[in-house]
Amino acid sequence: MRPIILLIVTLGLFVHPAFGQDTTKVSTIEKVRALDNDVQELKDYVKSQKTLSEGTAKKIYEKNYNRLISTAELLRELNSTIAFIEKDKSQASVDNAIRQANNPSSDILGFKLTDVITTSLDETIKEKNIVAEKSSTVKSIVGNLIHGFGPIFPPLQFVSSIVSGISSFTDKDISIAPSLTSNIDGKIKYIKDMKFSAKTSTLDTAFIGSFTRKLAPYIGFYVELNQINTSFEDDLAKFSFLNSDITSKAAQLSIEFEQGTSVELHPDSSITNQVNKLTSFNTSGTTNFNHSDFNRKSEMSYVNENLESLYEFVKYFNEYARQYIYLVNRNIDNNKTQLKNAKKLPKAVTKTIDDLLTKIEKEQVGTEQNPGFITKYNKNISSITNKIKELRK
Repeated sequence: MRPIILLIVTLGLFVHPAFGQDTTKVSTIEKVRALDNDVQELKDYVKSQKTLSEGTAKKIYEKNYNRLISTAELLRELNSTIAFIEKDKSQASVDNAIRQANNPSSDILGFKLTDVITTSLDETIKEKNIVAEKSSTVKSIVGNLIHGFGPIFPPLQFVSSIVSGISSFTDKDISIAPSLTSNIDGKIKYIKDMKFSAKTSTLDTAFIGSFTRKLAPYIGFYVELNQINTSFEDDLAKFSFLNSDITSKAAQLSIEFEQGTSVELHPDSSITNQVNKLTSFNTSGTTNFNHSDFNRKSEMSYVNENLESLYEFVKYFNEYARQYIYLVNRNIDNNKTQLKNAKKLPKAVTKTIDDLLTKIEKEQVGTEQNPGFITKYNKNISSITNKIKELRK
């Protein structure tokens, strides 16, 4: 899998120091680097543990005991973090908040694109001195399009439909008059005695040009916003495809561990209590305790025999977690920049946009009572790093 340079969005939210240590850009970068280092050290460690460690039976027992607990806790933490990332990927709550701006009927930026179109049309009609009858028909066309497509069409497609509707406007004036061959008394007795004439008028290019120029800033904004989110969707689809098996691989590794050690990894189960019971740890300090017997048990040696498989999965997880945080934070960063650009739009309301930006930051960081994605991610990575360190002890 191609390595990706980490780019983390700065979350400029002032928080309590004790809480803030897991919410900053620097914290995320440090935690990802720490996991990189620990994965490499785990690789070296695995190579050195092809056989049981040398030492007394008691020393080997203690190492096996600690290794069994730390491996179980590491597997449980890996499964939990993968489930957390996959849930965030499917929900994308912050992304949904941003996407509300990509709707012509939304007022999330302090204005509705539908209202901007109506106002721009009125201004153009007044500037070009369009007669009342013709302007009434044009307004009716646009009004019907707004009513029918405003709630369902994305902004760019919606604007295109509006401009097409105005461009195709045709006004026909049909008049009926006696023909030159009418009867001498001037009375029309037959259809052939009638003359039909039709005058056709359209809105000229100057009108269309003036109207579209008023919408140009909004069109440019939505083009960029659409490109940002389309790019994210494409990247996320590739990410999902390349990592489609990570959940099943983690589950399989856990099942094999449970079968090989009889230690359950269910979140409600106490790993320490299970290992204590399995190894008779409470009596391991007595003089007549036979450490060698326990060292020969398959449950005790399982971890040593499967360290390499564990390392390979941790390495896979590291790339998976690294790429996801990069994709998500890059997308949020791009969208936040674009939302700041929205303040330059003629009808935008700065306070409304600032409130949206604050909402996005809060959802990403959260609070101590309700931590957001970035905070949970950092804590999960820290926990995995700590479990790897414990495994190597």
